[in-house]
Amino acid sequence: MPRPPHGVLLVRHGLTQWNADQRWQGWADIPLSKLGEKQAAFAARTLLQLFNGLLQDQCVAAADIRVVSSDLQRAYATARAFADALGVTRVERIETLRERNVGDWSGLTAREISTRWPGLLERWRGGEQVPLPGGEDEAAFRSRILGALTNEVRRSADDGRPSIVVSHGGAIRTIESLLNIESRHVANVGGRWFYWGGRTVVPGEPVDLLDEIPEADTDLTDHTDHTDSHGRSTSAAL
Repeated sequence: MPRPPHGVLLVRHGLTQWNADQRWQGWADIPLSKLGEKQAAFAARTLLQLFNGLLQDQCVAAADIRVVSSDLQRAYATARAFADALGVTRVERIETLRERNVGDWSGLTAREISTRWPGLLERWRGGEQVPLPGGEDEAAFRSRILGALTNEVRRSADDGRPSIVVSHGGAIRTIESLLNIESRHVANVGGRWFYWGGRTVVPGEPVDLLDEIPEADTDLTDHTDHTDSHGRSTSAAL
């Protein structure tokens, strides 16, 4: 189905070593792993094909697409790979697109968290808005991340051109939950389209930029990060 010329493709960053080790990241500025760099490069080629097809009959060139990212380096490096493939010079870094600040849980595995704060992680996974020790209030995080996406979607609609926004797994799952989308696992360099509905953000179809990996490159996928029925990670969430 053809998409309108404006809209935001919200994408999760490529894999980091902390993702692979199932360590919570939050605001820790962890770089992409070698595998994450490969994922970003492969996804960038997929994006180029996707946007060339979308824009073929429209008065928008691939180089005119706006590319935006969280200011954390794992998101920026992913967005930079996308921009280079599309011929886009500038990647705008926006702090409000960051993952949730998980405070004292940053750098820890689920087992380590459960040992130090017995029962707290299980309550969080069960859907409670429990405070994370030293972390960001969940209501504040929800308001921040939905506000950031809303700004990008409205700007895309006003400009009449699509945008690519690279953020984080927990951020994308939170946005989907707020928009009443059924919870799902958001893979590295996976995401979803979003559009402006006149008064609010309207979700589009999900996207997996690694869904057509050649057989020789199947090691590009990673399945260590999973979510529960509330869309919350059961491993290295954020």
